[in-house]
Amino acid sequence: ITKTFQNADNHNDGYVGIGTNAPIGALNVRGADQTKQLVISNSTYESGTYDNETGLWFKGNFSSGDERAKAAIFLKGKADYGVGDLVFAIDGGADNNNAALADEKMRITSDGKVGIGTTGPSTPLHVWSTSWPQFRVSYNSSLYFTLDHAATLNVYGNDWYVRLNSSEKFRIKQDGSAIFTGDLTCANDLY
Repeated sequence: ITKTFQNADNHNDGYVGIGTNAPIGALNVRGADQTKQLVISNSTYESGTYDNETGLWFKGNFSSGDERAKAAIFLKGKADYGVGDLVFAIDGGADNNNAALADEKMRITSDGKVGIGTTGPSTPLHVWSTSWPQFRVSYNSSLYFTLDHAATLNVYGNDWYVRLNSSEKFRIKQDGSAIFTGDLTCANDLY
């Protein structure tokens, strides 16, 4: 420690405690409920321009230089008063580069939308991908469904059911046959 902090405790084991005299990790910051335990900010004050980032980087292994911090969480400024989006970035390169804003994988916008694969989510959850499948929900390795680029729903490992208010209305069985419950009205031919 190069500076003495009020209520900081440096232990022989190398652990630093702020607000605690019994730190349980390399840095243990403890504060009262509903208070700021740790604040990370940059030194830039901007008004009218918002192209700034404040971040937290993660290194998976030790290196002595400013390198190999392969994951980061940024607050990307986009409006006055510090308003911004929370950006999650991962650099998957086997090199000495650090994660940067260009390595974005997911974003939570200031209005609460989550984007995966997009920097501008337009719905509460917006997943963008050019690989197949774009979306997969799994129960286990053999029961799952996917949604692909052609908006095709693919169901694996079981019959596919459509239920309304917990009541089955339609089922496509694994053998390709279909079961309808109730009246069937169709404006066009069924294919």
